[in-house]
Amino acid sequence: MRRNGSIRPYTEGFLLLVLMLICCQPNTFAQGSQRATLAGRVIDDSTSAPLANVNIYIANSTLGANTNEDGIFEIRNIPLGNYDVVASRIGYMLSTFRASLREPRKREVEIRLKPTNVEMGEVVVSAPDPTEWKKDLSKFTELFLGTTPNARECRIVNPEVLDFKAEGEDIFTATARRPLEIENLAMGYHLTFYLKSFRMEGDIMTYEGLPKFVELTPPSSKVKQQWNENRMRAFRGSIRHFLMALFRRELNTAGYSIYHLDYLGVGNVASDRKLLVENEILFDSPTVTMKTLRFSGVLEVEYWREVESGYNLLQKPGTTGQVSWFTLNYLAVGINDRGFINEAFPTKVYGYWSWKRVGDMLPLDFEPGMD
Repeated sequence: MRRNGSIRPYTEGFLLLVLMLICCQPNTFAQGSQRATLAGRVIDDSTSAPLANVNIYIANSTLGANTNEDGIFEIRNIPLGNYDVVASRIGYMLSTFRASLREPRKREVEIRLKPTNVEMGEVVVSAPDPTEWKKDLSKFTELFLGTTPNARECRIVNPEVLDFKAEGEDIFTATARRPLEIENLAMGYHLTFYLKSFRMEGDIMTYEGLPKFVELTPPSSKVKQQWNENRMRAFRGSIRHFLMALFRRELNTAGYSIYHLDYLGVGNVASDRKLLVENEILFDSPTVTMKTLRFSGVLEVEYWREVESGYNLLQKPGTTGQVSWFTLNYLAVGINDRGFINEAFPTKVYGYWSWKRVGDMLPLDFEPGMD
C-alpha cells in the first residue's frame, strides 16, 4: 500500500484516502445578505465578434447565465466571495478565470474565447475492447460517483466519452473527451462535469473538475420533499456541516466529537487518542466571518447523531457513529462561517468522508439548515 508522509492506513480494503480536488473551493460564499452581480461580454478571440449562446457559470454551483446575440451575459444575486468562473461553447476552448467579488456591486468583464482548431483529414478510430471498457466503466463509476444510497440513484448519461488506462496493478486513470453529464435522481440535480483529471494509485484517489449544477424539476410535491430530505441527509455529517459547527463552536450540539491522533495506525492499533474541544484547534481572526483552523497530526471526527444507511467502511471499536479522519496540507487554514476553507486543496480525507463522492455533492450555493 502506498503511504503518505506519516499517515498509516488502517487496513487494506477498508480505509480509502480520497484527495478531492474540486475547483472553486477557496474563499467562497461569505455570510451576509449582500450580493454582487457578474456581467460582461464574450467575444471571439480571433475576430472580436460577439458570441451568443455561451454558457457562463460559477463552478460547483447552480449560478450561471447564457450570452445573448450580442455576447452579453449577467449573473445576479451572487454572495460575496472569490470564484472560479467557467465559459464554454461548442467549437471553442473552455475558458476559466478567477472572479473576486468583494463589494455588493456589478463587476464587468470581457471574456475572449479561442476557437478549437479542427484539422480536416483522415480520422482513424481505434475502439477499445468493449468487455474491458465496460469493466473499467463499472470501476470508474463506483469510484467517482460512490456507493452511497444517493450515488446508487446517479448515472452518467454519456459514458461513451470516457477513456481509461491502467498502468500495472496499482494505477488507474480516466479522461473525458467531453463534459460528463450526470443525472442525480436522489437529490434532484443534473451535473455537467468538466473532468480535468482522475487518478487512482494504490489506495489514493484524486480527481479535479469544474462541475455545473442544474436543479431538476420535481414531478410531484412528494418527490420534491424527498429531494430536500436527501440533500439535508447528504449535508449532515459532511465536512461542510462539521466546519460550520466548528466555526460556531457548537460541535457537541451538532453531534460531533473530535480527537487528536499522531498518526493513523494499522488494524486496531492507533496512536494515543486525545479528546479535543474547539478552542484547541480553532482561533479567531480579525475578520468576524473567518477563523483559523490549526492542528498537527491527524484529526479524528466522529459524527454520532446518525449513521447513514449503507455505510460499511471501518467501524472503529468504541464508536457509535460515522468516523472520518483528515490532515492539513498546510500548517493552518482559514475557514468561514459558511463551512468553506480558504486555501486550495487544503486537506486529505479518510474514512466516512472519503466514502462520500460525486453522488453526494451539493452545490456551493446550497443553503442548509443547521441542527
